[in-house]
This record gives sequence, C-alpha cells and structure tokens, in this order.
Amino acid sequence: MYSMTGYGSATRDTRFGRLQVEMRAVNNRFLELGFRLGTTFIHLESAARGLLRERLRRGKVDVQVRFEPSEAFVPSVRVNVAVLRSLVDQLGAAGLASDGGVRAESLLTLPGVLLNETDPASTEELDAAVLELIGEAAANLLADRAREGEGIRAACRAHQARMAECAAAVAATRDDVVAKYRERLHQRIEELLGPKAASLDPGRLEQEVTIFADKADIAEECQRLGAHLEALGDLIEKDGEALGRQLDFLSQEILREINTTGSKCRDLDIARQVLELKKECESLKEQIANIE
Repeated sequence: MYSMTGYGSATRDTRFGRLQVEMRAVNNRFLELGFRLGTTFIHLESAARGLLRERLRRGKVDVQVRFEPSEAFVPSVRVNVAVLRSLVDQLGAAGLASDGGVRAESLLTLPGVLLNETDPASTEELDAAVLELIGEAAANLLADRAREGEGIRAACRAHQARMAECAAAVAATRDDVVAKYRERLHQRIEELLGPKAASLDPGRLEQEVTIFADKADIAEECQRLGAHLEALGDLIEKDGEALGRQLDFLSQEILREINTTGSKCRDLDIARQVLELKKECESLKEQIANIE
C-alpha cells in the first residue's frame, strides 16, 4: 500500500558536474507530472514522463533537476555568422537599425544564431545519467510512500475493526426490534384505552406489528454490510497495486448500507451504532483519500 504523498531525491557526481533530482508528491485524483528541467535537459521531459508513468499511478508529482557543471565541462558553442549577418542586413533594410545600428550581441538569443557543437557522445552520456538519476529518485519516492502507506494501513485496519464490531452489534440487536415495538405498542394502547384495551382484536395488533417488522427489516442490509466489511479487510492487506480507487468505491458502498440501515430502523440502540459506523466510515474515507 502506497501513500500519494512523499519525497524522493538522488544526487550523483559525474565527470560533467553534480546532478541532483528532487521529487515531491501530494494527493491528486489522477497522475499529474510537472517538470523543472532547465534549458539543458528540457528535451528529456518526454522520456522522463514515460519513465515515471511506468512506476506511479496517482498523485501530483513535481520533478526538479539541478546541474552544477564542473570546470572541465564547458559546452562548445559556435556563432552562425551567416545567420547573424543576414539578420542584421534585414533589420537595416527595414529601417530598424537606427542610431548606429543594431548591436549584434542582442541577436544571440534568437534561434539558429548559436550552434551547440558539444560532443554528441558526451551529451548522450549526460542525458543517460539524468534519466538514471530520475529513476533512482522515483525509487526513493516510492520507498517514502510505502513507509507512509503502512501507517495508513494500520489506521484503516483500526477503522475496519471498529465498524465490524458495530455491525455485529446491529445484527445482534435487530431481532429484538420487533419484540420491543410490540411491547411499546401494547403499553401505549393500555395508556390510552385503559380497561377497554382488552377488547381490541389481537389479530389487528399483530397485523400492525407485522407491517412494522416488514418496514424495519434490516437483515439484507446487515448481510451486505458484513460482506463489504470483510472485503474491506481483505483489500487493506493487499500489496503490489494501486488500491485507492477500489477502497474508495468500497467505502461508498459501506456508507450506503449504513445510511439505509439507519433510515429503515429507528431503534435507539441501533441508531447509536449507526452513528458510530458513520463516524468510523468518514474517518476511513479520509485515510483512503491519501492512498495511491
């Protein structure tokens, strides 16, 4: 089980200089990747995105790469004189080169003016080192997520166990609900009619009790709730896959059964257990929101 929040970093000293990768992840419904690679490594974003999509399922992940070049690593750059002269001539022909002309150095940032002639083999080696370091940082991020995930698993276990206790109490109490209603109904009739209560048709009273029993029957809800809680316990113990969406769906089904139970049966003892079930289920959902 993995949390969606976490931190991972990796640092490596190469012959080109020091590389450092940092990753920070927070909760998100889907996988959202953000990169700060700088101009040196911006061309690696697609490869880095594919690498991380193989390892991560959900969360908002920010990736930053820092590079401190060594003194020995000086990129080889050449000015494309032909392109630069052409630009200056065109500006002059357009009447834009006034007051002594356009300074050539102001045009160096335009595309095609500066040509990178760094050894391609060195560039490939540096790019490979960056991608390897991104993979290492991702592994450290996953390890941090796994540590936090174990804490979430323990909290989910506690909520599931408490809900199972409450559900068992509801199931044990539901058989007494009809008997309590029959007793309250007789008491109320005796209070209202006094001695005349004995003349009432017992069959009519039992019919009223039967109608109540049918409306307040929560046997199916108890059965489904128990099955959902058992499935929840099994899912909490699973490893090796993204569980957040499955757990979120199951928690919604559990809450639906809890609400149906509360609306169908107005018994005070069951109402107390339903309130406790709702509280535990909401706390469980808060924990599940952090799971990948």
